[in-house]
Amino acid sequence: MEEDGLFRHHFALAFMSSQTFKNTFGIATLSLGNCKHHCLEHRLQEAAKAGFRGVELFDEDWAAYLTANGQDGTHPWEPTDGNLRVARELGQRIKDLGMSVFCVQPIRQIEGWLNPIHREQSFLRVRERFPFMRAFGTDLTFICSHVLSKTSTVTIDFGVVVQHLRQLGEMGAAFAHKDGGPVIRIGYEGLAWADRNTWSSTWEIVRAVNLPNVGLVVDTFHWLSVEWADPTSPTGLAYASHQEALHVVSSSIAAFTATVPVDKIFLVQLADAELISPALLLSLGRDDMPTLQVWSRNCRLFPIEIDRGAYFPIALIVSSILRAGYTGPLSLEVFNQSLYSPDPNVAESHAKRGIESLRNLLQEVCAER
Repeated sequence: MEEDGLFRHHFALAFMSSQTFKNTFGIATLSLGNCKHHCLEHRLQEAAKAGFRGVELFDEDWAAYLTANGQDGTHPWEPTDGNLRVARELGQRIKDLGMSVFCVQPIRQIEGWLNPIHREQSFLRVRERFPFMRAFGTDLTFICSHVLSKTSTVTIDFGVVVQHLRQLGEMGAAFAHKDGGPVIRIGYEGLAWADRNTWSSTWEIVRAVNLPNVGLVVDTFHWLSVEWADPTSPTGLAYASHQEALHVVSSSIAAFTATVPVDKIFLVQLADAELISPALLLSLGRDDMPTLQVWSRNCRLFPIEIDRGAYFPIALIVSSILRAGYTGPLSLEVFNQSLYSPDPNVAESHAKRGIESLRNLLQEVCAER
């Protein structure tokens, strides 16, 4: 039995590394440690050592890196000669480690502004990244769906949001046409606590925009925390039974793969979540934070870390998307309290946990197939 189990383990690994599996593994820089305690250089080294081939570069990590290299980190996307020089050096360093920058992110509160001044300011926050993306060697950035506040002059009107995403896509195409480089791609991600919080609500926008360089960012945490989970329930489920929850999610996944062309999936981000007591969850956040945002910031886990309380059916999503033909990156985006520990081993331990979780996930995906 032991030998048979070992054989199946090696067979699964061989299957995953064969031509049927072309996706590269990546991880968000923030998922390797917080910049207050862990320098970006060290985190990148540990990611490469563990076997990752790409990173998502987070804003705050880029800002801290600029500051550490003698620039003004309070304006990380201001295209000064010094900032762009550091960006090129960082891009080359990542390349020397055998990795690439999958994307720069996140960009929040962009679409839907009614005030022309606010709208232009938000568009500028996207446009100013383009020269840095060239320096880093990436063509992708993405926008998180707008979270409306009671005092904001923002609309979720379908036509307005489509118009704004189309303008952003056209800006990216115009930049590429001018400098002759690869087209700049704009991803759109639905946050679980935003007004557009499902794959279907973000897809309807992307489909209506109808530009080749505007697509979806799929995040398993946001998908499943809306359609599978309820962290305020003792069971952690949004439905009366596990079977009912599974039926809902399976139907959603089937609709996704039948509806969304794989070339419109620009990035797949993976994160599981910890099943904790509702009382403990509520103690972690502020009164003004949505519950799902509190959960996201404090309780994400790497996929299938069951021993840590993970319980999302991530393999169902990944299996279906890969079977549909998605060959882009599979990237980990995890936030939790362990990332803020000053322990110098945080980057190494999280890199190892992350790569092991991806291997375990893809073994389960092989079983799903």
